[in-house]
Amino acid sequence: MKIRQQNSDDNIQLSTLLESLREQESFRTPDGYFENLPDIIQHQIQQIPDFEKSAVVNPFTVPQDYFEKLPFAVSQAVEQSQHASFSLRTLIAQFKRPSVSLAFASLALVLFISIRFFSREIIIQAPDSGLTVEELTHSVSLDELDENMLIDLLAEQNQDASVNDQNQNIEQYLIDNDIDITQLESRL
Repeated sequence: MKIRQQNSDDNIQLSTLLESLREQESFRTPDGYFENLPDIIQHQIQQIPDFEKSAVVNPFTVPQDYFEKLPFAVSQAVEQSQHASFSLRTLIAQFKRPSVSLAFASLALVLFISIRFFSREIIIQAPDSGLTVEELTHSVSLDELDENMLIDLLAEQNQDASVNDQNQNIEQYLIDNDIDITQLESRL
């Protein structure tokens, strides 16, 4: 309620202030302003210097025969840069620059580490004793085996064993029957 009362008091004060300002003229031009304005503008225009009528002075100068000698000077500079010979000083100056020396040091370090890494000798020792059943059951490799691999491995072992058995049986037959190998060769 107090806020409404205070707002109405402020409004009354503002309205009296605005009424007093209405009676005063806020914008006035000096007496004779518009009559004297063309003369003032004409006077300011006459004060502007005429650049077209003033003498043109160029503060810049070019040496005599500069443009005639320029192509020859450029061609000489190009020839000298092309015929610049390799010198040890320029190479050393290049390596004194931090960016070049840092790049070269990094390259040397990478080469050294890679040569040491790829030329090292790797020694793998097989276990001397057989594995126990407990070691096999806890082995990580055992989980990677599948049944097909085991079946194929068992079949190869059986074929090798049966071939060895057949060879031993044939040898035993030849010995028992006293058959000479040369006789077999002649019949074949």
